[in-house]
Amino acid sequence: MDYQFLYIVVAGIPFAATVMDWLGSAISERHHSHHDTYEAPSALFHALVVVMVGMGLLGVVAGIYIEAAENGWSFPSVMVFFAAFEIVLFCIWYGMKRYRVVTYEDHMVVTPFVGRPVTIAYADITALRWSRLHFGFTGASINVFVGDKRIATLWDGIDIDQVLTTIDRFDLLEVRGTYAW
Repeated sequence: MDYQFLYIVVAGIPFAATVMDWLGSAISERHHSHHDTYEAPSALFHALVVVMVGMGLLGVVAGIYIEAAENGWSFPSVMVFFAAFEIVLFCIWYGMKRYRVVTYEDHMVVTPFVGRPVTIAYADITALRWSRLHFGFTGASINVFVGDKRIATLWDGIDIDQVLTTIDRFDLLEVRGTYAW
């Protein structure tokens, strides 16, 4: 089997991410007259693209070296490693780039990493609970509940303080395992 197509994968994914990042917005927080949009910082996306480009270059150079030097290393296994790394990092990058919270006067729309956007009316929110899962950006994420069901998660990669100020439901925010009311 010919594994030359792996060069296209290893070099093509960073190229696609670079073009998408270049064409995308560099603003992580936009304020309009009728809504505000919150996204992760663009520097995070740029850094992930730089990592993808670096690993893509390293993969192409390693592939050329392994093909030229008959040193017993397995060309398919090395190239599959780089291709798998690029695919996983691209999926993480794309999911993070997709995530956003748009706040309006009486509701918000949360676009998760995977799935459809969720519209949540502020009046319907029954609890705001800190997530136990930390991503290491600014602190913990916040789970938004309507009834007994978790509807969305406000990821800690965005400006959660601004979103909470817009929601203005601090009475429902969990504080050290108890509720603030």
